[in-house]
Amino acid sequence: MARDLEDPLTLDINPPLAAMKAGSKPIGTSFFETENVVPVVAMFVQAFGGEEAFVK
Repeated sequence: MARDLEDPLTLDINPPLAAMKAGSKPIGTSFFETENVVPVVAMFVQAFGGEEAFVK
């Protein structure tokens, strides 16, 4: 996990992005900044093809 990044959004988005690209198992993550939850969820929604697919 990258810890040498200075931007909190980059720190929060990097682990779930890497997990999503590298595997097919369920993903758990944590956040440094609560305001970064929304962009990470938006990334997953887009990657899965919409909110309905993401919720499944």
